[in-house]
Amino acid sequence: MSNSRRVTTSPQDSLFSSMDAFKGEQATSIQIVKVERDRQEVTVEGFRTLGIVSTFIAGVESQCLGMVSDIPEHPRLSEATSALLLTGLLLSSFGAALSLLSARWFDLLKDRQLTMLEYRWACARNNRKSEDMEKQPVPIPEKIREEVEALEWNWRDYLVVKAIRFAIIFVFCGFYSFIVGIVLYTWTAHSVVTAVVNTIIAVFGTIFLVFMHLDFDFMGALNLMSFYRIRL
Repeated sequence: MSNSRRVTTSPQDSLFSSMDAFKGEQATSIQIVKVERDRQEVTVEGFRTLGIVSTFIAGVESQCLGMVSDIPEHPRLSEATSALLLTGLLLSSFGAALSLLSARWFDLLKDRQLTMLEYRWACARNNRKSEDMEKQPVPIPEKIREEVEALEWNWRDYLVVKAIRFAIIFVFCGFYSFIVGIVLYTWTAHSVVTAVVNTIIAVFGTIFLVFMHLDFDFMGALNLMSFYRIRL
């Protein structure tokens, strides 16, 4: 006759197990909400900073407009310089307004909208993966699946998206209109040496700005960085 030992679970043990499972689910939910909030804060601060920078650029452009005077020897070049500075001033001003309004727009997102924002960021990160890495489609979160699948194209939503996307385009176009106008002004009003130096600086600055938009890897770039500083 074999003795079998029967394991019994007390109601207290079941209660503790249920509490542990609930705490685990609650911790996961809190972590997801925190990630969504962090993503919202990064997006809002990014557009807000872009608006402040664009406002600063517009102020510099308005000051340079008073510096550029008519040059009798090159009236057409002088007019072109003024036109570039005026164009840059308008683009920077509208870029600042669009950036600040975009920051406010993202700041108003809440609940399921934050989940949608995190989902779209995940899709963007997935699309940036290298060609040699297998890309898997990002699953739609269960929280918003039905709502996303039921969405229909709306021209008002489309126009809002275009307005937000054009904020950074306006800022950069205004900035480069200003740069081209200043370089053109140095060629018409200053010596050849000054003009050449300013042109070289503008070219190198443009190259480094292009470098910032390469398809880089964060870990690889951080691994190559050195944070040594000059001792004062």
